[in-house]
Amino acid sequence: MRSHDADIFFSSNLLQVARDFIAKNLSPLFASVHIRAERILVSGKPIRNITAVKTCISNLTARVQTFQRFKNVSTAFSIPVFLATDFAEFASYSEGRAKILSLRKETKSLLSILAPLKPVIFQPSAYNLTDRGAVAIVEMNILASSKHLFVLGGGSFQRWVVKQFLNKNNNNIEQRSTVECRSEQCNNLCYY
Repeated sequence: MRSHDADIFFSSNLLQVARDFIAKNLSPLFASVHIRAERILVSGKPIRNITAVKTCISNLTARVQTFQRFKNVSTAFSIPVFLATDFAEFASYSEGRAKILSLRKETKSLLSILAPLKPVIFQPSAYNLTDRGAVAIVEMNILASSKHLFVLGGGSFQRWVVKQFLNKNNNNIEQRSTVECRSEQCNNLCYY
């Protein structure tokens, strides 16, 4: 599927929300981070608790900070970071309500780990969105519109996000060749 084909599958209203959010809150060269903490909890690894999730998010934060330091040296401005997570209020869940509710109880501490990135987070209420599916589509399109993508956790939705990102960035061969993944305790930690 080519990137312009995505318009066929998504509501033009939701695509406009994503474009508006990017224009008002990010720069054309922003990076994005997508975290599926729930997938770390259910990954089948020996340690599947909130401590493991915090460790993985700390590893991701360090990786993004390294990227920011490198990019900020070569540009005249700080690269903004968009963040989408499954422990946000409107995020969906697939493995059971109990696991995601346990993550949501830790939202403040998880976001504090990410605080050095100064992430920009989509606020559905600013656009009168209340449907989890609509929010997911908007966030996917924001993630896919970035110039750099970091993902953590894995899962089918995250694979879809990565596919959308690669389709939108298909002219940048160098970017495709810099995919780096680690799959130890964190299930999936990749940079595109």
